[in-house]
Amino acid sequence: MMITLYVIYGVLLIVGGIMGYAKAKSQASLISGVVTGALVLVGAALYLKHVPNIRFAEAFLAAVVATIFISRYAKTKKAMPAIPVIVLSAVVIFASFAPTA
Repeated sequence: MMITLYVIYGVLLIVGGIMGYAKAKSQASLISGVVTGALVLVGAALYLKHVPNIRFAEAFLAAVVATIFISRYAKTKKAMPAIPVIVLSAVVIFASFAPTA
C-alpha cells in the first residue's frame, strides 16, 4: 500500500506543478512540483529496495509540502489546489508513521 501511495503522491505533485505552469505560467510551481514529485518517486523506489527509514524522509517531504500549501492557503484563501494537497500530504505523513507488517 505504501508504494502505491508514494507513487500517486509523487505523480500528483509533478502533474500539479505542470498544471500550475500551464495555467499561470508559474515557473516556481513547475520547478517545485517536478522536484518534490521526483524526490517522492525516488523515495518510493528506495522504499521498494527496503532502505531503512525512507518512510520518514517521505513524511518529511510531505510535511514540507503541506507547510507550503498551508501558508499559501492562509494568504490567498483559495481552496484549490491547497486543500487537496494538504489533505493528501497529511495522509502520506500519517501512513508513513503507521506500523508495517
